[in-house]
Amino acid sequence: MSVLKDCEHFERTRDINYAWEKVFIPANLKSIMSLIKLRLYEDAYIMLKTVYEEVLLAPLPSDPPSFQDMFLEALSMVDDASAKKTLAALYDKDCGSDVLSQIKADVVLLRDVLSGDIDEQIGCMEIPKFITQNHILVAVWLDEKAREYYNRGDFEMSKKLLFTAINCTKRLLKGQNELEINDIEDDHLRDEIYQQKYEQSSRVISALLNICSHLGYVCFEPKDFEIIREHIKDLETYRHSHPNIEDLIQMLSSCLTRRESGFFNSPMYRPMTFGF
Repeated sequence: MSVLKDCEHFERTRDINYAWEKVFIPANLKSIMSLIKLRLYEDAYIMLKTVYEEVLLAPLPSDPPSFQDMFLEALSMVDDASAKKTLAALYDKDCGSDVLSQIKADVVLLRDVLSGDIDEQIGCMEIPKFITQNHILVAVWLDEKAREYYNRGDFEMSKKLLFTAINCTKRLLKGQNELEINDIEDDHLRDEIYQQKYEQSSRVISALLNICSHLGYVCFEPKDFEIIREHIKDLETYRHSHPNIEDLIQMLSSCLTRRESGFFNSPMYRPMTFGF
């Protein structure tokens, strides 16, 4: 909710607690995230301490959180592992704690999960441990992150995340298509494996369709079109392996045609819809 809308809400309700918890604190955290993105870590940390001092003075209905709780909440909003470690080191130095060692133990980076060439900025992102063994979930997570960055107005980062998600799912398709089952003599076993393979491919293609449907929000440059053409070329090799591959190719081709014709030829914010 914007500050302006909250002014209207406050005018009606005079609910100062709501204003603090739902507007002022989140707005300040958003400003802190902007400083972190600019790598102004000390400034971000000082601002967080200032916000906490203001929270202590606020007429909240319950006991205020500890500074550690607020710091860890802010830290959970940081995607870049290097930034997270730097902030943790500042906190440890200031408070005499050892948050940094715990972060080092818990952090899993995308570059450690995905194979192939990965953009350095993407590779340094921390990924939840529970999805690291399932690359479909990794692709979905990347797509969700793309939406977050898109909503922040960072179209370039959103685009990088989407292309990384597409590469992730394409590698899954490649692996599934390389699984040869024709030499299996047992008809029942062969049919069972084929069905499993088909179902797995369907899940991958479903995720890929969702991801590709979002490219039109962020692809505006000639180099983007070249990347999309390469994806189409790669997917052509799987055209006969699954009926939905054709839908995928048509979606990418449509995106390419609309962009190259000049339709939405510059970044323009529209709500990005997700259909998982």
